[in-house]
Amino acid sequence: MDKGKQRILMRVALTPQNAEKFWEYRTVSQKDREALGSLMLEAYRETIDYEGETLTEACQEIQNTFEGKNGAFLPSCSFLIERNDHILSACLITFYEKMNMPLVAYMMTHPEYQNLGMGTFLLKTSINALLDSGYGNACLVVTKGNDPAYHLYEKLGFSEED
Repeated sequence: MDKGKQRILMRVALTPQNAEKFWEYRTVSQKDREALGSLMLEAYRETIDYEGETLTEACQEIQNTFEGKNGAFLPSCSFLIERNDHILSACLITFYEKMNMPLVAYMMTHPEYQNLGMGTFLLKTSINALLDSGYGNACLVVTKGNDPAYHLYEKLGFSEED
C-alpha cells in the first residue's frame, strides 16, 4: 500500500482529549483480523490510498500489523467501533522505532459511517490511552492529497514534520 505516492509525516505532542460523542468501543484483538481487512478494503476503495488490493492482501496487511512488521502493535491503545458484528471504524496504533514514538498506523471508517465523528472519537480515545501508557508524542503518515484525513489530523494538533 505504498506504490509511489507522496507521504506526509505528521506528529503531535499528546494532550488529554475530550471525546465529544460516545460510541460503544473496545480494544482490537487478533480475532478481528478478517473483519479489519474487510473494513480496510471498504474504507480505502475509491480513495487516493486504494491500489487495487484484494481482501486477502488487506487481511495480510492487518496480520503484519499484529505481528509487528510495521512496529510493535499496541493493542491497549488500538480501538474499534462495531455494530451487529460489523466493524464500522478502527484506529490501529504501533510503535515506530525510527521516531521512537507511537504511530497511528491505520485510521479507517466504513464509507457508510464516515463524517459521523467515529474516527475522531477513536483517535482521541487512542491518544488518551497513549497518555495513560506514558507516551508524550505520536506520529502518523498521510498520503498527500488525502485532504479529509489531513484536516482531521490537523484539527487534533498534528503538524507536518520537517
